[in-house]
Amino acid sequence: MSRLILDITVAGMFILEHMNDSMTIGQLAKQTEVPAKTIRFYESIGLIAEPDRLENGYRVYPKTRVDELVLIKNVRDLGLPIPQIKKLMMGCEGGDCSHSGEYIDREIEEYLDVLSEKITQLSTLKKKLASLRKSVAECSGNHEGTYCCNVLGQLVEKMKGGEQND
Repeated sequence: MSRLILDITVAGMFILEHMNDSMTIGQLAKQTEVPAKTIRFYESIGLIAEPDRLENGYRVYPKTRVDELVLIKNVRDLGLPIPQIKKLMMGCEGGDCSHSGEYIDREIEEYLDVLSEKITQLSTLKKKLASLRKSVAECSGNHEGTYCCNVLGQLVEKMKGGEQND
């Protein structure tokens, strides 16, 4: 009986000792506001390294993973696609970083182009919505040819009509 107690105590101390420098997936998810399911997905695609595991199979993450996940979350929130994040997070192979500067500059330039296109699209959408808002406000109950109550339907019509309806 005393051996069982000793084994549990030793295992518990090992887990507690290991946990001082690490955290569980639940703790990591809470601290980073990244769902555990997403963290496991990022591991499965190699975006983040797979964590060590305890004997019971629990994942244990280094505290440094917090900054890494917060960074990933922030750039994902900005719309950066996962393949680009993965490329930009890769380290230099064999300590040779001579290719990195040009590569990173090229990747950033491509993403700036993507962002410029998105800004243009959002600006167009903003104009269409402002026009739609004006026409809905002017709607006096006569619904001939308009969809005062169907905002999406009217927006689709404006999108089909091009710039002439602005």
